[in-house]
Amino acid sequence: MPPVTTQQTVRPFVRRSRLLHGVTHAVGTRHGGVSPAPYATLNVGLSTPDSEANVLENRRLLLEACGAPGQVFSARLEHGRHVSVFRDGVDGTPATQEDFFRGDGVVSNSPGTSFLMTFADCVPLLFWDPYRRVIGLAHAGWRGTALRISEAMIETVQAEFGCRPSDILVSIGPSIGPCCYDVGPQVLENFAENGTYASVRPAGEKCMLDLWNTNRCQLASVGVRDEHIEMLNICTSCHVADYFSHRAEHGQTGRFGACIGLASKG
Repeated sequence: MPPVTTQQTVRPFVRRSRLLHGVTHAVGTRHGGVSPAPYATLNVGLSTPDSEANVLENRRLLLEACGAPGQVFSARLEHGRHVSVFRDGVDGTPATQEDFFRGDGVVSNSPGTSFLMTFADCVPLLFWDPYRRVIGLAHAGWRGTALRISEAMIETVQAEFGCRPSDILVSIGPSIGPCCYDVGPQVLENFAENGTYASVRPAGEKCMLDLWNTNRCQLASVGVRDEHIEMLNICTSCHVADYFSHRAEHGQTGRFGACIGLASKG
């Protein structure tokens, strides 16, 4: 069934990291897709009420703009710290034969394999080790950040691929920023219960959580160099014209995508 739309399809607008040259990657905006409001236009979230035909066409457009190589796997998000691993020469396809992987993080050294995650305020984290040629992608909402998904990603590539944290490059993408992300005491209690540092600042009676800096501190704590961490500092709530924001749009919104992949050998 073709996508249902009254809008002209245009090439998706994507943002690429200055740090992650040498690897195929992109973070999409909300522009360039086929979905109608309130999912206009490049909604890639299958969990939204948008039509599946629209979402699948938007995913195709985003991945084409990204230049994502080979087979593409998408995340079944859990808002936790589980990291899936895809190894070169090992079939990473789940037993269901669907093109999905479990968890909020994935790492791989497998050429011809790409990965896609969806966001609407949570933090996209893109990883690249140019020496071991290992990629990673993570979804860091407040729950995943409290569980230290950033640390889990670094620990996993160390254990599975022998990566050195000092070699790893990380781009912290658009998400809700400390300017807009006021949180209640239950969120901060969750950080405390997990023994996790939370970067916060008071704003009158509100407490603003800085997910960017919290993840940066987690990465630094496991040996990632500060100069190897790129923070785009783009707040999705402030820039709702360009990015979907669950909070700013009161849940009636789509999801933008982040993707990363390794080109096939030869």
